[in-house]
Amino acid sequence: MRKVYKYVTLTTQGFLVLATGVMVVIVILEVVLRYGFNTGFSWSEELSRFLFIALSFIGASEALRRGQHVSVSIFIDMLPSGVKRKVRFIVRVFMVLFLLLFAYSSFLLLKKFHFQLAPALRISMAWPHSALFLGAILMLFQLLWVMLKGSNGEEDSKSLLKDEV
Repeated sequence: MRKVYKYVTLTTQGFLVLATGVMVVIVILEVVLRYGFNTGFSWSEELSRFLFIALSFIGASEALRRGQHVSVSIFIDMLPSGVKRKVRFIVRVFMVLFLLLFAYSSFLLLKKFHFQLAPALRISMAWPHSALFLGAILMLFQLLWVMLKGSNGEEDSKSLLKDEV
């Protein structure tokens, strides 16, 4: 299981780096072409928008892995450690339920947008919308990993991966 976790994490990180690089190059090239040569690509804005959406949703799983999502824990931090663990577990169960619902809803969207084409790129709109589904599945994977590791003594997701990946 640890190998699968490491593979998924490294693949996610690789995609994020590649997508960020492609998006930066496309945007810089488009700015240079538009303002330097009064021309440009018709598809650059659309592709950079799709890449930004993918970065947001898939990057959310990496943020979850690192424990970097915004949270308000002032009241939880005031609780005794036993109660704190139970509250965090309950919150994580609700997060799993939300992510399952989000993944299911985004999968339904994929089926609806399958035949619709992007105006400039002329690709199926299922491709950009797949970032929602993939992001939900990756966040669910990371959250379940945190919960499994938490049951082995590592409760806080922030301290979970200091020695991993």
